[in-house]
Amino acid sequence: MNFIFENWDKLLGFIIAIGGGFKYFDARRRELAWKRTEFLFAQAAFLDTDKDMGEVVQIIEGRHARIAIESLFKPNGDADTDSQGDTWQNIDKLLNLLDRIAYSVLKLKTLDIDEARNFGWYLEKIGNNALMRGYCEKNGYPDIVKLAEKI
Repeated sequence: MNFIFENWDKLLGFIIAIGGGFKYFDARRRELAWKRTEFLFAQAAFLDTDKDMGEVVQIIEGRHARIAIESLFKPNGDADTDSQGDTWQNIDKLLNLLDRIAYSVLKLKTLDIDEARNFGWYLEKIGNNALMRGYCEKNGYPDIVKLAEKI
């Protein structure tokens, strides 16, 4: 008991320091969660508002009036980038976005799989199409295929 009376100021400082540490780490955790949310919403907004993305989504889901996904590939399964050049540029734009998501989940682990499920529909459409899977594997997007398999 004597120890507490003699060192009350040090003990109080220690308790305050511990409380401050907990408060700091809790605030940091919340801030990082908010940053992840902002990132996910920004990517979703881009998908929803970018004109090129709308066309690519229509192609991938088979609703485009002029372009079927199969028509973008040669009979051997390679991408026919000579025709529909702008379309391939737009597909790569979508794949770049999904690749950032996949990188964040698989490599950096700054997003978890549940957060990536916000883009699950796109990943599923690409993952279920053998031609698109092959394109991703051959053209630097293998993480998209891996993430699609996990989701």
